[in-house]
Amino acid sequence: MLDSFKNFDKLFPACKSSYTEGECTVIEPKNFGTSKLQKIIFKGINAYSLPHDFAEKTSSFAKITEHRGILRKDCDGIFFFSKNNQKYMVLCELKSSFDTSDINKARDQIIGTFQKLKGILGIIEGFNLSEYKTIGVIASFMATDEQLNSLSSREDVDIAFAVRLHNEKKVTIPAIKSRRLYSPLKTDDFELCYLPIPKKCTSFVVDINTLIS
Repeated sequence: MLDSFKNFDKLFPACKSSYTEGECTVIEPKNFGTSKLQKIIFKGINAYSLPHDFAEKTSSFAKITEHRGILRKDCDGIFFFSKNNQKYMVLCELKSSFDTSDINKARDQIIGTFQKLKGILGIIEGFNLSEYKTIGVIASFMATDEQLNSLSSREDVDIAFAVRLHNEKKVTIPAIKSRRLYSPLKTDDFELCYLPIPKKCTSFVVDINTLIS
């Protein structure tokens, strides 16, 4: 993995990766100084992270696409690690409320970022994305009982997705469903995890094993 990121840094010297031991932190700089969710700290890994704005900086081609704007959307954090002989790529988005529009937007931000990374990382010598298991992580303040009761009584595809993600915590979006959502983009099965964060907790720590177990 080290050689892959050395090559990444050579190709993108203005957006070099960073390496941390023991934990990896994903931040949302726009939320600093507010009561919104500001950062998630993933414990139990040595990780390589890409800059917060890397996907945004390298996606100028997305401006000429017409597909629902998904390629113009970017998530808050991208990091890579290895655990038990398996390599992982994690894409994370932080939201400060369990609003169904925010949850679905987070899904699109994560998958949009992933689609761009497939092309970008695929040109780097030694970087083989097929060796990585990809996990999308959506973190938000917990939904209230009132919110959940209101949502459960409504029939809507986006609402149903948000409620399912909340209840099951891990959801795999099959490639065939992704094709319906994002055609003509080439899609894969995609795993999304949900992290419920206590209200007013601007910084939250999570054991990485809760995502990969």
